[in-house]
Parts: sequence; C-alpha cells; structure tokens
Amino acid sequence: NATSIRDALIHDDEFAPEKLRVIHNGIDIDKFHTNREGRVELLPGIGDGKIIVLVGNMHTDVKGHSWLIASAPAVVREFPSTRFVLVGDGEQRASFEQRVAELSLERNFLFLGRRTDIPEILASSDIAVLPSRAEGLSNAVLEYMAARLPTIVSRVGGNTELIEDGVTGMLVPPADSAALSAAMLKLLRDPELAQQMGQSGREFAARNFSFERLVREVDALYTELLARA
Repeated sequence: NATSIRDALIHDDEFAPEKLRVIHNGIDIDKFHTNREGRVELLPGIGDGKIIVLVGNMHTDVKGHSWLIASAPAVVREFPSTRFVLVGDGEQRASFEQRVAELSLERNFLFLGRRTDIPEILASSDIAVLPSRAEGLSNAVLEYMAARLPTIVSRVGGNTELIEDGVTGMLVPPADSAALSAAMLKLLRDPELAQQMGQSGREFAARNFSFERLVREVDALYTELLARA
C-alpha cells in the first residue's frame, strides 16, 4: 500500500519487481467532517484550549507516543491550556501514563483508550500528529487529512507519499521531540497557516485517496490478471 514498502520488498526480500503493484489505501472521505458541536460532551472537562490528537495503538512505542510526551513540556510552557488527546490502547499505556505523571502533565493529557467515534473526536481537535518511527501508508493520517486537521508526521515510510511538507502538512524527523514540539508550536502560533494546511490536506486526500479510487484500482488489477490468464 506504499511505494516505500514495495521498495523494501525488492531490496531487502528480493521480490521480483514485476510481481509487485502499489495500490494505496482509501478511506470514506465523507465520514469525516468539521462539526465541532458537542466537543464538551464528547470530551468532558476538555476546556477551551487547543486539542492535539494522536490516534494509534499502544502495543509498542512505534507510533511515537514517547516522543509526543517528551515534546509536550515545550508546548505547554507557551500554551498552557493545550490538551493532548491520545486515542488507542495497548500494553504500553501504563508506561505512557506514568511518564506523563512524572512530567506533571496529567492536566494536559487525556487517554481515551479504544474508541469507535474517531470522526467525531477528530472533528473536535485542532492539530493531529503521528510521529511514528515506522509506517506503511497510514489510515490514521488519511483520516486526519479528511477531517481537515493540520497534520504533523515523521518522515518515514508512506508518510512522504501523503504529506507535502509545508503544504498538506508537516514532516519531522523520527524520534526527534524538539522538531516535533517546534512543528506544533508553529501551527499553534499561526492559526491561519494551520487552517490552510488542513484544507489543502483534505483536498489532497479527497482527490487521491477515496475508497472509490481504491476499489477501481483493485478491480483493474484483477481484470488485468484475468485477461492474462
């Protein structure tokens, strides 16, 4: 589902290039909206500060939770009412919560666990992040973009196929909390830039990553293979 994965299969696993075809993920763009009504009911006690959201499992630290937590103090110093909303669960959740407590940031972090109302949560948020140390083509990032959220991701895997740095979002080096905090602060300081990136990301996702496009490409691949047979 990403050119980076295709390249790795060829170079690392010695797959024949002609045996591989890239078909990017697709999502239901229309599920994602920007209606912020009900934010307080959805996230009780969230306050009126900006919300920075990360959607990702917590089975390991691959999704970048540790670096987001480490980057938070610099953000909170300048924007004390910022809230970091973490959606997802897994074996590492307790250690992430402990690290937040060690930094005395419990008031700024909200751990939601597993949720089925992702479109509504994204609609209530202001900035989205996914500072992974490895990725394919992330549905979470596509959903961020569909929800018109200015999106910050690490420069790994398929993220570079989704985000044009400074246009449809921002790219930062993996495992670099200083770069991540700088990117978040840039968007918090410049709401107009954040809005512009969110809109550009939505347009890019709708144009290139719809579920209808995915179905067409899969259908075309099978049609081609059947014609050969």
